[in-house]
Amino acid sequence: MDGLRNVFGRVKPALVTWPNGAGWLCAVRELFWAVPAILLCGWFGGFMRFTVTDDMAGLVTLAIVAIFAPAIGEEILFRAALLPRSEESRLCGKAILVSVVAFVAWHPLQALVFGPDVVPIFLAPWFLLAVAVLGLALARIYQATASLWPCVLAHWLVVVCWKAFLGGPPGPFS
Repeated sequence: MDGLRNVFGRVKPALVTWPNGAGWLCAVRELFWAVPAILLCGWFGGFMRFTVTDDMAGLVTLAIVAIFAPAIGEEILFRAALLPRSEESRLCGKAILVSVVAFVAWHPLQALVFGPDVVPIFLAPWFLLAVAVLGLALARIYQATASLWPCVLAHWLVVVCWKAFLGGPPGPFS
């Protein structure tokens, strides 16, 4: 029961904390190394190629749905619930590792349950490496800001950009 109370005790402050300017700058710095690394993984893995979707209605629907799942949902679970807030930083390194491993493990499971058509992508080593890079960057952003909102925005942007401009599969999940 205390464990569940600790999780809820972490989630609420993460949702109501808004980062200051330095926190947003930290998020941009993290994405400055993570996005090129993710793009390289996508190129080497063949799951990203430049192409612009012509399905604008589908893109709007994706953008709306993706803010809730995966962005908010996964960030609550893999950042707020698993990572200590910055004032609990003595647990930071191990917690980040657990968070990243759980985030990576979730993606093949998610594909098997919600989108069997994406299983080949979601089981590919280069995709899983890209997910690990994103998970690490998001964990570091969360640790620096104690807020979910930069993580939610970054996660949402990565998913929407992949699906809108880089040939990602349709649907919100990734």
